[in-house]
Amino acid sequence: MQQKVFQVLLVPVVLRDSFCIVMFKLCLFFFSTEYVNPLTVVPASEIGFTGNRTTFQCHYRDGAQEEVTWQKKGGLLPSGRHFTDNGALTITDIELQDEGTYVCKVNAGGRELTVEAFLDVHCKYFKTCYMFIRSCEQQVL
Repeated sequence: MQQKVFQVLLVPVVLRDSFCIVMFKLCLFFFSTEYVNPLTVVPASEIGFTGNRTTFQCHYRDGAQEEVTWQKKGGLLPSGRHFTDNGALTITDIELQDEGTYVCKVNAGGRELTVEAFLDVHCKYFKTCYMFIRSCEQQVL
Protein backbone atom coordinates (compact mmCIF):
# COMPACT_ATOMS: atom_id res chain seq x y z
CA MET A 1 0.00 0.00 0.00
CA GLN A 2 1.41 3.38 -0.91
CA GLN A 3 0.52 6.67 0.61
CA LYS A 4 1.31 10.12 -0.63
CA VAL A 5 3.27 12.38 1.66
CA PHE A 6 3.06 16.13 1.31
CA GLN A 7 5.71 18.28 2.87
CA VAL A 8 5.58 22.04 3.01
CA LEU A 9 8.83 23.94 3.36
CA LEU A 10 9.33 27.65 3.66
CA VAL A 11 12.54 28.42 1.85
CA PRO A 12 14.16 31.83 2.30
CA VAL A 13 14.37 33.48 -1.10
CA VAL A 14 14.88 37.12 -1.99
CA LEU A 15 13.41 38.24 -5.29
CA ARG A 16 13.67 41.86 -6.25
CA ASP A 17 11.63 43.58 -8.85
CA SER A 18 10.34 47.09 -9.21
CA PHE A 19 7.30 46.43 -6.97
CA CYS A 20 8.21 44.19 -4.04
CA ILE A 21 10.62 41.97 -2.24
CA VAL A 22 9.47 38.40 -1.62
CA MET A 23 11.06 36.98 1.52
CA PHE A 24 9.78 33.42 1.40
CA LYS A 25 8.84 31.08 -1.38
CA LEU A 26 6.35 28.30 -0.63
CA CYS A 27 7.65 24.98 -1.91
CA LEU A 28 5.63 21.82 -2.10
CA PHE A 29 7.41 18.53 -2.49
CA PHE A 30 5.43 15.46 -3.47
CA PHE A 31 6.93 12.05 -3.05
CA SER A 32 5.75 8.52 -2.53
CA THR A 33 6.73 6.34 0.35
CA GLU A 34 5.70 2.84 1.19
CA TYR A 35 3.80 2.35 4.42
CA VAL A 36 5.80 0.15 6.77
CA ASN A 37 3.62 -1.74 9.22
CA PRO A 38 5.19 -1.69 12.69
CA LEU A 39 3.87 -5.25 13.13
CA THR A 40 5.61 -8.25 11.61
CA VAL A 41 4.88 -11.96 11.98
CA VAL A 42 7.24 -14.87 11.37
CA PRO A 43 6.51 -17.13 9.64
CA ALA A 44 3.81 -15.53 7.47
CA SER A 45 2.56 -19.02 6.59
CA GLU A 46 3.25 -22.39 8.10
CA ILE A 47 2.51 -26.02 7.26
CA GLY A 48 1.61 -27.86 10.43
CA PHE A 49 0.97 -31.57 10.86
CA THR A 50 -1.79 -32.97 13.04
CA GLY A 51 -0.54 -33.74 16.53
CA ASN A 52 2.43 -31.37 16.28
CA ARG A 53 2.84 -27.79 17.52
CA THR A 54 3.51 -24.52 15.71
CA THR A 55 4.45 -21.00 16.77
CA PHE A 56 3.86 -17.65 15.11
CA GLN A 57 5.99 -14.81 16.48
CA CYS A 58 4.49 -11.32 16.18
CA HIS A 59 6.83 -8.40 16.76
CA TYR A 60 5.59 -4.87 17.50
CA ARG A 61 8.56 -2.58 16.90
CA ASP A 62 6.96 0.57 18.36
CA GLY A 63 5.85 -0.73 21.74
CA ALA A 64 5.75 -3.48 24.32
CA GLN A 65 5.19 -7.06 23.20
CA GLU A 66 2.60 -7.41 25.98
CA GLU A 67 0.29 -5.21 23.86
CA VAL A 68 0.09 -7.91 21.15
CA THR A 69 -3.09 -10.03 21.01
CA TRP A 70 -4.05 -12.91 18.72
CA GLN A 71 -7.32 -14.10 17.24
CA LYS A 72 -8.41 -16.57 14.57
CA LYS A 73 -10.14 -15.03 11.58
CA GLY A 74 -13.69 -16.39 11.36
CA GLY A 75 -13.40 -18.48 14.50
CA LEU A 76 -11.92 -19.00 17.93
CA LEU A 77 -8.39 -19.85 18.97
CA PRO A 78 -8.05 -23.59 19.74
CA SER A 79 -9.55 -24.06 23.19
CA GLY A 80 -7.05 -25.43 25.72
CA ARG A 81 -4.40 -25.97 23.04
CA HIS A 82 -2.98 -22.48 22.54
CA PHE A 83 -0.97 -20.05 24.59
CA THR A 84 0.55 -16.64 24.02
CA ASP A 85 3.80 -15.34 25.40
CA ASN A 86 5.65 -12.11 24.60
CA GLY A 87 3.92 -11.67 21.22
CA ALA A 88 4.11 -15.35 20.22
CA LEU A 89 1.12 -17.61 19.55
CA THR A 90 1.77 -21.33 20.03
CA ILE A 91 -0.79 -23.97 19.04
CA THR A 92 -0.20 -27.43 20.48
CA ASP A 93 -1.59 -30.78 19.31
CA ILE A 94 -2.65 -29.30 15.93
CA GLU A 95 -6.00 -30.49 14.54
CA LEU A 96 -7.42 -30.14 11.03
CA GLN A 97 -9.91 -27.49 12.15
CA ASP A 98 -6.98 -25.30 13.27
CA GLU A 99 -6.24 -24.50 9.63
CA GLY A 100 -6.88 -20.87 8.79
CA THR A 101 -5.74 -17.29 9.17
CA TYR A 102 -4.51 -16.00 12.51
CA VAL A 103 -4.44 -12.26 13.18
CA CYS A 104 -1.87 -10.48 15.33
CA LYS A 105 -3.36 -7.22 16.62
CA VAL A 106 -2.21 -4.12 18.54
CA ASN A 107 -4.19 -1.01 19.49
CA ALA A 108 -1.77 1.89 19.16
CA GLY A 109 -2.74 5.51 19.58
CA GLY A 110 -6.38 4.94 18.66
CA ARG A 111 -5.47 2.86 15.60
CA GLU A 112 -5.80 -0.89 15.29
CA LEU A 113 -2.77 -2.43 13.61
CA THR A 114 -3.00 -6.00 12.29
CA VAL A 115 -0.90 -8.54 10.44
CA GLU A 116 -1.95 -12.04 9.36
CA ALA A 117 -0.37 -15.49 9.36
CA PHE A 118 -1.78 -18.62 7.72
CA LEU A 119 -1.67 -22.16 9.10
CA ASP A 120 -2.04 -24.94 6.52
CA VAL A 121 -2.70 -28.24 8.30
CA HIS A 122 -1.70 -31.59 6.81
CA CYS A 123 -2.49 -35.01 8.23
CA LYS A 124 0.28 -36.84 9.95
CA TYR A 125 -1.65 -40.10 9.71
CA PHE A 126 -4.22 -40.99 7.06
CA LYS A 127 -6.62 -42.53 9.59
CA THR A 128 -6.93 -39.24 11.50
CA CYS A 129 -7.87 -37.35 8.32
CA TYR A 130 -10.28 -40.00 7.15
CA MET A 131 -12.13 -39.98 10.49
CA PHE A 132 -12.34 -36.15 10.44
CA ILE A 133 -13.70 -36.10 6.89
CA ARG A 134 -16.30 -38.79 7.71
CA SER A 135 -17.50 -36.83 10.77
CA CYS A 136 -17.86 -33.69 8.62
CA GLU A 137 -19.87 -35.59 6.02
CA GLN A 138 -22.21 -36.94 8.70
CA GLN A 139 -22.81 -33.42 10.07
CA VAL A 140 -23.76 -32.18 6.60
CA LEU A 141 -26.19 -35.04 5.98
